[in-house]
Amino acid sequence: MASTLLPSKIAAIGISKTGNLDVIEKLELPFPTPAPNQLVIKVEYAGVNFLDIQQREGSFPLQGPLPAGLGVEAAGTIVALPTDEAVLASEAFQKRRFHLGGKVACVCKARGAVVLGTTSSAAKAAVARTHGARADHVILYRDEGVDVGERVLELTGGRGVHAIFDGIGRDTFATNLKAIRAKGTIVVLGTVSGKLEPFDPEVLYEKSVKFVYPSATVYVNEPADGRDYGEELVGLLGSGAVKPLISKEYPFTAEGVMQAQNDLSQGRSVGKLLIRVASD
Repeated sequence: MASTLLPSKIAAIGISKTGNLDVIEKLELPFPTPAPNQLVIKVEYAGVNFLDIQQREGSFPLQGPLPAGLGVEAAGTIVALPTDEAVLASEAFQKRRFHLGGKVACVCKARGAVVLGTTSSAAKAAVARTHGARADHVILYRDEGVDVGERVLELTGGRGVHAIFDGIGRDTFATNLKAIRAKGTIVVLGTVSGKLEPFDPEVLYEKSVKFVYPSATVYVNEPADGRDYGEELVGLLGSGAVKPLISKEYPFTAEGVMQAQNDLSQGRSVGKLLIRVASD
């Protein structure tokens, strides 16, 4: 599709100011002019991410000025290719695969790891045991009122786990240090409970723990990285090792996005929450 056929305006669900859920509104924004090395995707579905909530609240920066649309995950159909002939002819473009949101537990399980998971309810535990992740042990931290760190040590013979993938942040930091084994790795994937408090690196010294907080935009910022990781993930999806789990779909309205963010922040979802953007 030529750039002259692209719209001058686009509909978006976003914000004109940061704040609570009620700042979310339907917007009409100028369609940005694609750079010669960019393609254009007609979005059909948008994923709901905790980053959307943080941007709406103002705790994580938006990439542009307000008013702005919310959302960092999308899937759809390519409707315009780059106009730069060098990009089109490059090996990286010819072989490129696009990043698909993965499930860490499924990938670990596919590689032969014993998977321990934590969750808040029996219903979510059942999904963790039976869906793609097929967790070997699930700890119900809320229903059982257990000490998660102690339970992990019990399940691992007092040694702890080799790696922890944590999306909670501040509330689980001390537990992670207790549950990790010597020379283990703690990977922070998100900070749902709040940003980590400053800490003394000496707390990592006792067990020689590696602590990492990767950013996807930096970690996969080269075409070759996107291609390699994408091909591996597509293979896992194709083999059934990673199985997407859709929890609920919402309409492309301010009210729909408000409800989706509220459900996510309150822990009412088991799988992925989606916004249905395109109507055809």
